[in-house]
Amino acid sequence: MTILVLFLLFLASAAALGYLVGKRLPELCALPEENGKSLQEMRVRTGELVSNSKAVHYLRSPDLSLQKLLSFLRIVSLRAEHKTSQWLEQQRKRSQRRKESASFSDRYWEKLKGKRGGKA
Repeated sequence: MTILVLFLLFLASAAALGYLVGKRLPELCALPEENGKSLQEMRVRTGELVSNSKAVHYLRSPDLSLQKLLSFLRIVSLRAEHKTSQWLEQQRKRSQRRKESASFSDRYWEKLKGKRGGKA
């Protein structure tokens, strides 16, 4: 069963790869065959694409990375604080229920004093 699933996954991946190559093949054939100019142009275009990408922008500006990290840490701390407050609220409710349902009443001491006072 596992082999069948892996084989189907392989076939689907191969079909997707074939589709992508077939879709880009006309563009690849239309490229000029001159190695000097086209290679230079491709280097320039690649350099422009890389310099304009968001990943490089985040890596080059430490302020943005720090801001992103701090906002993430703030969100994590807020979530932890909220979860802690929920736990505290549940604990208070549980404690309140235990106090209310306890068999130990306030009259216990009065009854105890009454019994002791009557015997002595």
